[in-house]
Amino acid sequence: MKRSLKYISVLVSLLFASSCATTGGFNLVPPQEEIRLGQQLSQEIEREQPVLDNPVLQDYISDIGNRIASKTEKPDLPYTFKIIESDEVNAFALPGGPVYVNTGLLKYADNEAELASVLAHEIGHITARHATEQLTTSVGAQILTQILLGENPAAATALATNIATSLGMLKFSRNDELEADRLGVRYMFEAGYNPTAMVDFHRKLAAMRESNPSRVMSWFSTHPMSEDRVDTVAREIAKLPPGRPVQYYPERYTAILERELR
Repeated sequence: MKRSLKYISVLVSLLFASSCATTGGFNLVPPQEEIRLGQQLSQEIEREQPVLDNPVLQDYISDIGNRIASKTEKPDLPYTFKIIESDEVNAFALPGGPVYVNTGLLKYADNEAELASVLAHEIGHITARHATEQLTTSVGAQILTQILLGENPAAATALATNIATSLGMLKFSRNDELEADRLGVRYMFEAGYNPTAMVDFHRKLAAMRESNPSRVMSWFSTHPMSEDRVDTVAREIAKLPPGRPVQYYPERYTAILERELR
């Protein structure tokens, strides 16, 4: 039976009142358990959040995500890429491979490279293991171990719902965001996407925060935007080798979204 959001919110407040961004590197979760944790949380999230029933779009997102993931230091992780039906502009990654993108973000991006920049950033969080570092800090060893062992289903449900509804469980630190940006620039470049699209999308999000803050509230609650993020991305782009062909793919993106979503 689907649990009510009110009940979940109470669990969240009790279990995760001390939630805060991680400050650093300590990680309780071994890599193999990280994969299992991500799969557990993914199941819980999909019980609470509507995943888009559109195989064409799901395959399209998966193709882009897997193309980028193949260029990472960890290409063999069980990455999955799914679309959640929500008008909010948001995306998030779970430990060990799952990535979710809202339909609102798909509609807001202007080309495939902008979407690729978001996926590359989320993949950067996965390869750097930011989620389990943050969960180790905020959830604590006892509850996290219980979730890993399957001994605390209420905590697993609360954690998954907290992540999916952007209540702050995975609010990454400034350093995490900068690292995910740096990794994402390299990943999307290696996959053949123009990394300047990441700068473009950051600027669009900042503009929307001024003009329509409710649509990007979830994004900024979990992806803190600092003044130097755009500058950091620009510096990373400047380090890339010249002469390699990179693309935006606006026509392909517009065609598939207009046919399948708009």
